Amino acid sequence: MVTSDDTGRLSDLRQAKVRALVGDHWRVEGPPETGHIPGGATLYEGSLGRGWVLLDDGAVSGFGAALAWAHRRSCSQLHVLVEDRGRESSGIVARRSVLFNDPPTVWRVDRRSLHPAVPAPAVSVSVPSNASVDQVPTDVLDGLSAEIAAHGAIPVIEHGTLHGEVLGLEVVRVVADGDGGWRLSVGVGLHDRQAREGLRPDEPVGRALEDTVALVRQWRTAADRRHPANIIARERLLRAAVIAHPEMAGAASLAPVPSPLPTDDLRAPAPAGALGSDGRGEAVVAVCSAGVDVDLVPTAADIRLLHAPDARLVLVVPEADAYPLTRELAARLSNPAEVREVGRDWPRLVV
Repeated sequence: MVTSDDTGRLSDLRQAKVRALVGDHWRVEGPPETGHIPGGATLYEGSLGRGWVLLDDGAVSGFGAALAWAHRRSCSQLHVLVEDRGRESSGIVARRSVLFNDPPTVWRVDRRSLHPAVPAPAVSVSVPSNASVDQVPTDVLDGLSAEIAAHGAIPVIEHGTLHGEVLGLEVVRVVADGDGGWRLSVGVGLHDRQAREGLRPDEPVGRALEDTVALVRQWRTAADRRHPANIIARERLLRAAVIAHPEMAGAASLAPVPSPLPTDDLRAPAPAGALGSDGRGEAVVAVCSAGVDVDLVPTAADIRLLHAPDARLVLVVPEADAYPLTRELAARLSNPAEVREVGRDWPRLVV
């Protein structure tokens, strides 16, 4: 269990670390202001308007927070120092950085050394899995997809895995069965799948899936009643609404596309993208978000880069979540994005 004392100590360590890194590589005038953001720490030299942000948790989602922090302080120069921690985080942040006008400089942290980060290629990262779609025979994969569809879910291949969704929420996934084969595991996310199989080991898969599909359909769009099924992965529910009504994104048709990076936490913000065209046949990338997500703009720009670099980019958000910062960062993209708001009753549009 992480306590507030642990969080405070980690914040202090990160602030000490950013001071040391900046002190080793830059000459800073006067006592700088230090602070923290999720996953990192900040340092600001007010006299010259220079800022440094350390991201040392191995994630890339802190890049949006770094941009927001620098924007609030009107930084004339921003350096983002990224520690990979076994991932390609610095390369992904560098790739996203160059999509902005006057982009921040991104550095890869190697202990006490800094190296210019090299932008990573625009590819979708697969989830390491012993049931990746490239390991499952085509006929088996087709059969499992048909079984998912037969019980009311939509088969989706994303990040190298096959799962079934209802209104944008995962309810079943293909997993290895331990005997060299593959099977369907029912539940909303990993923990729900494990709990269901532990409590009901002999439940037929078809019945379990139909029960889960019915439950999710009952609660997923019940905007006036809170339930786990309607408070997680809301950006994917919004995407389902936008695909059903593409005019909300200024498009004529849209289909879902995967994001560059997978997420293993349904509670974490994860902008959901769709690709299509408008009435003139020109490409449109719509990226949906619901709630507070300061990383929306860099993630959305990365989704466009992955699927249609020259397309018009539209950010679709509920009216309550149309923050000024989102519009300001969207305008800073070298190919600016448009922000479109949807009304409070948008969940009902999916039905």
